[in-house]
Amino acid sequence: MTLIIAAGTDKGPEKQINQDSLLARQLRIGGHHVAVAIVSDGMGGEVRGDIASASVVKSFEKWIDGQLPVLISENATRDRLRISWKQWLDNVNERLNAYGRMRGVTLGATAAVLLIIDDVYFILNVGDSRIYRITSDQARQITEDQTITALAVRRGDMTELEAENDDRQGILAQAVGMNESCIQDLYAGRIVGDTVFLLCSDGFRHKVTTQEIEQALRPAQFSNKTQMKKQIENLINLNRSRGETDNITAVLIKAY
Repeated sequence: MTLIIAAGTDKGPEKQINQDSLLARQLRIGGHHVAVAIVSDGMGGEVRGDIASASVVKSFEKWIDGQLPVLISENATRDRLRISWKQWLDNVNERLNAYGRMRGVTLGATAAVLLIIDDVYFILNVGDSRIYRITSDQARQITEDQTITALAVRRGDMTELEAENDDRQGILAQAVGMNESCIQDLYAGRIVGDTVFLLCSDGFRHKVTTQEIEQALRPAQFSNKTQMKKQIENLINLNRSRGETDNITAVLIKAY
């Protein structure tokens, strides 16, 4: 398995700071080809959102350095990974809760995590940052948004058409640090053929369609990091040209 990673972020034309944080690393652990990435979008206003997302990413980096090599060396199962990720989330969730209580504020952050070990991928999601899987013939959103509106659609309380005009589209039902506990969604699968994974904050996909993501990020057009980085920049600029005002962040990982 060969892996190529590229990333880009932009604070957007109106924000004073970038409240998105990201991390993307390629590793070789015990003979295994490994890629791991996270995108986190902070909420809470001004510096607090920045602190929230940075805390999530920094704590995840510690998990990568401390727990991931152990899990791989033990050939850990999906259930063991789920438990380890829950422990990591519970820890950072409590620390952000404590920070908020001490200052009398509510803050939180999304977490979209991708782990590739050889030809298997694992995904964790909290909030509404997204992960897409792009192959030669389709782009598919793997994660499900944890927003009030998206949950209402999945329960059957609202149609997709009604959701498009719902005022609560951007209101999170789950975020790291927002509640006493956070609910993680987990996904897993096997990589077959050339594949590009896209991790992005909501600012990256407000103004572009899934079809445009598919056309721009098809795996066959990428043979190196420079090409992938350039296409991320093109899509960031496309979002800005269409009036996106939020922070815009994306990570691309090609596996082939």
